[in-house]
Amino acid sequence: MQKIKVKKRQILQTKEEINSKVFAVESGLLKSFPVDKNGKEHIFIFAPEGWILAGNNPPTNLATYLQRR
Repeated sequence: MQKIKVKKRQILQTKEEINSKVFAVESGLLKSFPVDKNGKEHIFIFAPEGWILAGNNPPTNLATYLQRR
């Protein structure tokens, strides 16, 4: 896993990309959402600190994710 630092409102993955990225939230809150044709966000999921977000899967606790590996 590669550690990156992101800024607030930074886009990490677009709909054109394959859902192959996994994000571990060290601090803050990660939001996953599509944007409709009118530019409105439709929030799919929030991932809080200590959670993993991967593609369209529900967020998972980091400890649980690591136990599955």
